[in-house]
This record gives sequence, structure tokens and C-alpha cells, in this order.
Amino acid sequence: MQKLDCYCTVELASHCIQAASDGYRWEVRSDCAYWLSNRGFNEEYAEAIPGCCFVYRGWISNPYLTIEFKKNDWKPGVAATQLLTAAAISLFDRCDVRAQAEPEGGNMDDLEHYGITFEGSQFVTYVVEPMPALIPTPGVVDGHDIMVQPASLEAPSAGSAAAKPVHAWHGCEKRRLAQGDCIIPRDVERLTNWVNEIHRWGITRHAQSVQRDIKVSLADDEIDISASDDIA
Repeated sequence: MQKLDCYCTVELASHCIQAASDGYRWEVRSDCAYWLSNRGFNEEYAEAIPGCCFVYRGWISNPYLTIEFKKNDWKPGVAATQLLTAAAISLFDRCDVRAQAEPEGGNMDDLEHYGITFEGSQFVTYVVEPMPALIPTPGVVDGHDIMVQPASLEAPSAGSAAAKPVHAWHGCEKRRLAQGDCIIPRDVERLTNWVNEIHRWGITRHAQSVQRDIKVSLADDEIDISASDDIA
């Protein structure tokens, strides 16, 4: 299968374009994100995609790379916290797309989201992955037996006799992949290699996986997906 068209959209977060107001304003929007274009889907059913996942500005969805920039005089950890919060939201949405395509349970090991922070000349690359499913285990609280139950992406409908199994969202975890300084040529080369690999993954494996899950979900909703996709 060939890759879906991929586009990048860049939007400056409010903290980049206006002075801070009185009091602290929490900002989770990233400075830059790379998304997949929905224009690779046939227009006969592309308009139904917002029913499967979040679609930004009407034509892009399922971001795979988030980038956050901060000056080196910011408090340590602010860039990573903001980036990982945005990445977690994107990954949750991706997991929800998979849950719709495979409501009886399936493998989420291939779902990932990448991120890069720049603080001054320093950079760090991350991968964010869903945490593995929790197996219900007994415990004791105040002398009473309890069972640890994971939260699910989808709540059972009211009055349903038996809710079908769904994927559970147990949060996500980050791994640091590389770090370095952009004033060091060797580190710049390593960063370039990571960026190229992330984009290769994003417009091949990630795009193909998203395409498959969305088309399965649309077919389950009895939407005709027989028209060929316009894939570059």
C-alpha cells in the first residue's frame, strides 16, 4: 500500500503571540504538530471521517509528531510537560480510533506518538506509547476486599443488557530516545536522523494503520467505502 498524503500544520500557541495575563494560564497546545491529511481518502466518504476521530480545520487528523519550543530561561520541565500533555491527547484519540475498528479487542502495540522539545539549543526526542492493559487484581482498602478495574474508552450504554468489550485506556508512558545540543554537529546529525525516521514512520506505517482503522469503522457503520482512495 502506498502512503497517504501527509501535511504539516503549524499554529502558534497563545503564549507565543501575547504577553502573559495576570495569573497562570495553562497551555496544552503544542507549538508545531505534523498531521495526516484526510484528502487521501475518497471524497465520497471523507466527510464521514469526523465521526471516527478528531479532524482539525476540516482536513487533517491523527497527528504523529509534536514539537515544543522554549527559551532556555524557562523553568526546567515546562516544555516536556506541555509536549507530553498534547501527545497524550493525540494518542488517546488514536487509541479510540483503533477501539472503534476492533471493538472486541486487539493489539495496540503499534500505536505511538513522537515528540521533540527544544529548550534553547538543547533538544530531546520522545516516544509516547499506551500503557499495557491492567489485569484486575484483588486488593485491600480499609479491611475490605476490592478489585482494581481499569477505566475504558467507552462507557456502556444505559440499560444495555451486556456491554461489549472495548479497549481500555490505562494512560500512556514516555521514553526518551535521544538528546543533544544543536551547536554540536554530531548531535545535529543524530537529530536529523531521528526526524527523518519519525516522518518515514508517520507517512507509512502510521498512515496505513489509520487508513485501515477508519475504513473498518466506517464500514461497520454501513458507510460505502468501495470508492478508491486518492493515495499518492
